Amino acid sequence: TTAGNCLVNPTKASDGNFASVSSGQTVVTFNRAAQAKLTITSKSGKYGKASKLTVSGGSGAGKVGYSVVGGSAKKCHVKGSSLTTGSTGTCLVKATKAADRNHAATSSSLVKFYIARAAQRALLVTSTSGSYGSPVVFATTGGSGSGHISYSVVDGTAAKCLAKGTLLTAATAGTCLVKAAKALD
Repeated sequence: TTAGNCLVNPTKASDGNFASVSSGQTVVTFNRAAQAKLTITSKSGKYGKASKLTVSGGSGAGKVGYSVVGGSAKKCHVKGSSLTTGSTGTCLVKATKAADRNHAATSSSLVKFYIARAAQRALLVTSTSGSYGSPVVFATTGGSGSGHISYSVVDGTAAKCLAKGTLLTAATAGTCLVKAAKALD
């Protein structure tokens, strides 16, 4: 019921014309079977978050391990079944399922694991008031990464609200509804 060796003592029984005969002990070897095809089923993740690697297939009770063999993302690293990176891009990943008593070890094909940009944290304009006749200097909190922040006027009750660089001006007292956007990095 398992791979390994069996010792066999073959004997041919006698019949009406011949006596029984036995050979010497013979070793019969049952080799480990090949495993079913092993496939990495997880193919993508987000930057800044560990990605869980998963497989399907394989046979037996051998442990699955993962390795990184290249890719365009910086610092692709596997610990257990978690993949982390230092940038967006791809990591070339291979899975190997160890041998057990009845099955030989097997490896998957290389898979390109895609690391996409992560969503930024919420970006909020924190400069919310100023005095007529003096420009308001924009300040923000939140967002992620090093992308450039730009400002635009959406609406308002003040006349001629104008966002230029990091300054907001208006021709009259009132409100200016402003939107901030942070570029990708």
